[in-house]
Amino acid sequence: MLSNTKTITNIFRHKFSNNSAIVHFQAYLSTTTKPQTKSPPLVLLSHNHDAKTSTITLNAPETLNALTVAMGHQFQSTIQTLTNQIQTSAIQTNCLILTGSGKAFSSGGDLKWLKSLRNEPHHVNAERMYNFYKSFLCVRTLPIPVIAAVNGPAVGAGACLALSADVTILSPDAKVGFPFSTLGIHAGMGGSHFLPLRMGRNHRCNEILLRGEILTSGEAVALGVAGRVVEDGCVLEEAERVARDMSLGASSLAVRGMIRTLRTREDEGLEVALRREADQQAFCYGRNDWGEGIDAVLERRRGNFGDFYER
Repeated sequence: MLSNTKTITNIFRHKFSNNSAIVHFQAYLSTTTKPQTKSPPLVLLSHNHDAKTSTITLNAPETLNALTVAMGHQFQSTIQTLTNQIQTSAIQTNCLILTGSGKAFSSGGDLKWLKSLRNEPHHVNAERMYNFYKSFLCVRTLPIPVIAAVNGPAVGAGACLALSADVTILSPDAKVGFPFSTLGIHAGMGGSHFLPLRMGRNHRCNEILLRGEILTSGEAVALGVAGRVVEDGCVLEEAERVARDMSLGASSLAVRGMIRTLRTREDEGLEVALRREADQQAFCYGRNDWGEGIDAVLERRRGNFGDFYER
């Protein structure tokens, strides 16, 4: 049985330790809440016309902003709307801030949905996962810089989305985690691309992915995974300050040109990585022990996964 919202929230009250990454991986869990007569938007778009900046907010605080298919559709639509506004000069915006509502940036993928994929054909799941990744990573198609204001935990797919930004700023209580392997699946949402891109392809990077580690904000900055940590409660304020500097204090032509140059280099191999991740995750969903990692995390024990050659 998947965790409820109270269980997820309580995970972040535990004392953090790298040696207990499996326990803290519960941050990745998410649930579907009771249906409402009229659901609020899952993605919010706002503009600061004086600063010439825009903000996109993931708006599902009851699930710690879990990334769902529905949210992905709204996110993709929002990016397209903002792109059109920029291209038609409907608004003057030179920088985007990406953040989450409530106590988290994002707790990761919707595990209830992912668990339901175990009986689907491999090729169908591979295509679904690829489209799911693209519905969020389309943020990199914007012609302006993207700053991730990570106001709390960013775990699994949520961490990958944060690292896809051009600049990542963390709050002191932020956790940046890639615990895919402890769940029983391959990294997804570009995790195998963005983590080595940010911190370098080295032994420590490999260890984080293979062990499924969750990093503190200080560790993330020390390793180059994020740019800086700011005082508690100031992450959005700092992101806005940096965005204003880029938007008002620098040539928009030069900044957009540099964003294009930087991403052209950074995105080399990204498409191949996404296809590879989608394919490998689809393989994992077909295992008889898919779901054991979820149960193990909820029960605060190590996962009892089958041998490589088992079905």
